Amino acid sequence: MDSYLCFSSAADENHGYGNLLSRSESTVRGTIERYKKLCHPSRTASASATNTQYYQQEAEKLRGQIREIENSNRHILGEAIGSLSFKELKNLEGRLEKAMRRVRSKKCEMILTEIEYMQKRIAEEAERMAVVQQQQLAAANLMTNEVEQLYEYGLSVPAVSYDRNYLPMNLADQNALA
Repeated sequence: MDSYLCFSSAADENHGYGNLLSRSESTVRGTIERYKKLCHPSRTASASATNTQYYQQEAEKLRGQIREIENSNRHILGEAIGSLSFKELKNLEGRLEKAMRRVRSKKCEMILTEIEYMQKRIAEEAERMAVVQQQQLAAANLMTNEVEQLYEYGLSVPAVSYDRNYLPMNLADQNALA
C-alpha cells in the first residue's frame, strides 16, 4: 500500500510547483532499514556470524556423510573390513546378500526377455521355412506334371534328376524334334 505526502497550496499550483514531496511506503521502509543498520551494526554482524557458523556446521556434517559413504563403499567392495565388529560384518553380509538377490533377479528377468525374443524369432523363421517348403512342393508338383505330359507325348525322360532351372541340351533337342 503506497501512501503519499503531498504539500501543495493554491499558490503553488498557480506557480507550477505542485507535489513538492512525495514518497512511497517502500522508500520509507528502506530508509528505516538503513537507519537501523547504521545505528545497530552489531546486529548485522552477529547475524552474519550466525550464518557463517551455520554454514560451517552444515559443511562439517556433509563431510562426515561423505566419509561414511566412502567407508561403506569400501566395505561393500570387501576392503577395510578388518576393523568391523561381528555385528557390523553380519549387517554387511545381509546387505550384500540382498543386493545379490536383486542382481540375480534382474539378470533372470533379462534372460527371460531374451528367451522370449529368441522364441519369437524361431517362430518367425519356422513360418518363413513353411512358406519356402510350400513353394518347393508346388515346384515339385509342377515338375511332376511336366514329366507326365512328356510321357503322354511319348517322350522319355532320363532317370537323372535335374535342377528345375536347368534343362540339359539333349532334353531340349528332343523337345525341338517333337
